[in-house]
Amino acid sequence: TMVTNEGHEVSCYFDLSLLPVGPCRVVIENPDGQESEEEIYFTVTFPAPVVSSVSPASGLTSDTNFALAVTGSGFMDGCSIHLCNLTHTIFTNTSSTVTSEKGTCALSLFNLSDGSAGTYTVKVKNPDDKVSNENIHFEVKEPSEPTYVIHVTAGQGGFATPGGIVHVPCHSDLNIRIQANAGYKIQNVYLDTIPKGNLNSLLLTDITSNHNVFVDFSKINPSPVPVPTVMPTPVPTENPVFYTLNISANYGGKIRPDGTINMLKGSDVAFQIECLEDFNVAYLLVDDVPLFVNGSWVLQSVHSNHTIQLVTKRKISPYWADFNMSSSRDNNISQVMFTSDYYPDCLYEIWEYGDESTTYGRPINHSYQSHGNYTVSHKVVFKDSVAKCNHVIAIE
Repeated sequence: TMVTNEGHEVSCYFDLSLLPVGPCRVVIENPDGQESEEEIYFTVTFPAPVVSSVSPASGLTSDTNFALAVTGSGFMDGCSIHLCNLTHTIFTNTSSTVTSEKGTCALSLFNLSDGSAGTYTVKVKNPDDKVSNENIHFEVKEPSEPTYVIHVTAGQGGFATPGGIVHVPCHSDLNIRIQANAGYKIQNVYLDTIPKGNLNSLLLTDITSNHNVFVDFSKINPSPVPVPTVMPTPVPTENPVFYTLNISANYGGKIRPDGTINMLKGSDVAFQIECLEDFNVAYLLVDDVPLFVNGSWVLQSVHSNHTIQLVTKRKISPYWADFNMSSSRDNNISQVMFTSDYYPDCLYEIWEYGDESTTYGRPINHSYQSHGNYTVSHKVVFKDSVAKCNHVIAIE
């Protein structure tokens, strides 16, 4: 204790964490045992909440029941989570907020379809109206629109514009212009093997699937043909032969074109191959035969039906098995809530809780009967790899 200003001021330090929340009377006691008698009070309040991270870091405007977990400190029962832009709150949790016993984690649900895409600041507001002030951001994104592949092929004697493999957005239109070379004419235009006649252009409207377009040309006779006295029997024109390709990709990969397409006999098909950030191409399975490819591959001279599948493999990383823990206590029993990311290509999950208990599948709440430090192990098993992550939880 330090006394200054000729006994008119006194200063000292306190550990306020030892005091209950609320007003506390200030009493000064001199060494001779005399105490102050004035009713002077000092108020102890809860600290403002602090946000350190948010999981996951983004969501889609199509999510109507989105679970958001916020970690930090100072979260009180009954707190609310808000997503704010520069001027005001856009999203507020639609369910009751679940907080951990020590106030370090809060979990709630949001309807992200109520707002628009953009970057928002995450705020936690306690029942005493104290609000966090950290710049922790959450991003709301628009769901990507599907695209479709239009494969345009022209036979000998002319061309079509656009030609080759054309990627178009869902519900869009595409006008294909057809031009015959000198000495040739348009014989027929086929849309998915269905003849449409000798058209100069073909308009596809409100596209919602892949299509295959083939243009057939024929030569123009340069001189008049004499009329014979006996009309010969015309030789029927052979119809074009098409083969079916069934094309697909495992989770984590994309191949274009994809789906079921029909290709003219003898034509070539060029494929574009790509993977998501966390995946690599394992191989391309063509009629159960694996082929090792990079970013593209050409199927030459189609002469039969084919089944083509892009097989991917996930990059090995312990991150896939990472998880969060939050605990609460009821009747001397500690309840721990585990949360982790979900991966569609996961075969199964294994949870070992450090107390000889094991579960399989998605995380569930677990009860601990006694105090101590427990090592929780989480394994995520994929087709070609296993990710493992350990965390230690202290049960007090």
